[in-house]
Order: sequence, then structure tokens, then C-alpha cells
Amino acid sequence: MPLGTNLGIAAAQNRGIEAAKAAGAEYVLLLDHDSVPADGMVTVLRQADRQLREAGVEVGAVGAVAHDRRTGTTSKVVRMVRGRVQRLATLTSEPYVEADFLIASGTMIAISVLERYGMMNEGYFIDHVDTEWCLRVKARGMRLFAIPRARLEHALGDHVVRVWLGRWREVPVHSPARDYYMFRNTVRMLLTTPMSLAWRITHVFRLSQFAVFFGLGMSPRLKRIRLMTRGIIDGVKGRGGALVDARPGRGSNR
Repeated sequence: MPLGTNLGIAAAQNRGIEAAKAAGAEYVLLLDHDSVPADGMVTVLRQADRQLREAGVEVGAVGAVAHDRRTGTTSKVVRMVRGRVQRLATLTSEPYVEADFLIASGTMIAISVLERYGMMNEGYFIDHVDTEWCLRVKARGMRLFAIPRARLEHALGDHVVRVWLGRWREVPVHSPARDYYMFRNTVRMLLTTPMSLAWRITHVFRLSQFAVFFGLGMSPRLKRIRLMTRGIIDGVKGRGGALVDARPGRGSNR
């Protein structure tokens, strides 16, 4: 569906959701351009969603478990337990694992859930679109589940570096413009989206890690720091949409 201009991932997802709804779809499946579903992934997700509903569970969404083909790493399920973030490895023998949020790619959502709790926040443009939606529906009592038997080949970031930040981590590296969106949208989310105090502390700590790692360790450092700072300011002001470089002679920087 050509949109004519770059409106951001949230708007693109919403246009697709609207088209699916108009066509009478019961579910929508979100996928990034670089994602490749494993055989049977859609069937497994749909079956899991229906089984959970039949058991009386208020399902917000179900999602596949992603595998990064570049590093061979399988993503873990993130969940806050007693104020601490747990990253849970999954086994294909498990029918489902409850999560606090799901990355958009590989997530299946019932149209009825989107009608009741809203679609993606288009002001976010890109970054934390999925996080904000997940936190929003969880605050209304819905539950999210990763489905280990549903697998997805997916690459996060332009490339990945392995660093020691309290433990060995694989950090996706994006363009400097994405630093702006990450900082702006995290601040917006902290100010407007319902979440626990533990999650607020976690997001603030994560931003501080980003500032040190990308601002000091990844070129172009000054540009990254400038965009991070601008992102914080715009987040406090509640600004959304695409990043447009306001300096004379510069166009949009996406």
C-alpha cells in the first residue's frame, strides 16, 4: 500500500490494520521487511491465541520468538518479577511464556483487541511503538504471551556488537537518527504511559546506558549526543512525528 511519503512504522502498521479490518480479518500479523516466518508460525500463533482464550485468559497479543540469523542468538522473553527484569530463555516444549512486552515483528493481535484498546501511536513514528502499545493494553488487564514453537528469523539493528555492560550483551547498532527517536519516545512513554515504578527505573537506566555506549563509543559521537539531547527535550515537550533537521539547508533526517 503506497503511502507516498515516510509516515513512520506506527502509521504504516495502522494503515495495514485498517485494510485487514475492512477485508474482514479476525487477526493481524505484524512483520518487518527483514523478517522471515518459520513454517507453521502463523498457525501456531493462531492456535495458541484461541486456546488461551478458551481457557478464559484475556489475551492482548501472542508473539513469535525471534532468531537473529547473523549472530545465531534466540531472543529471550522479558518480564518484570518482584521489581527485577528477567530475561527468560524459551523451550519449544513450552506452550507459551507470559511477557511484559512483545516486539512488533512476529506479533499477532486480534482485531477485537485493537478495536477495544486502540492501535499504534503514530506520534512515535519509530522506536518503542510496540513497547507503548504493550504497556497500554497490559494496564487495562490484558496479557501478552510469547509462543516458543512459533519461530521468526529477524535481524535487529543495522549491525550487532557484543559488549560488557554488567554482563555480555549483544547491542543492535542503528543510525544516529534512531538515537533521537529512542530518547524522545522513551521520555514520552515515561510521562504518559501507565507502567510500574520498576519499569520506569529500568527505562531510565537503559537510557543512561545508551547515552554512554552510543554517545561515547559509537561514531559520529557529537551527532549522536546532539540528537539524544534533542530527543529528551522534544520528549518533555510531547513532540511527535518525524525528525526534521532544523538547521539551514538540511532536509529531513530519518
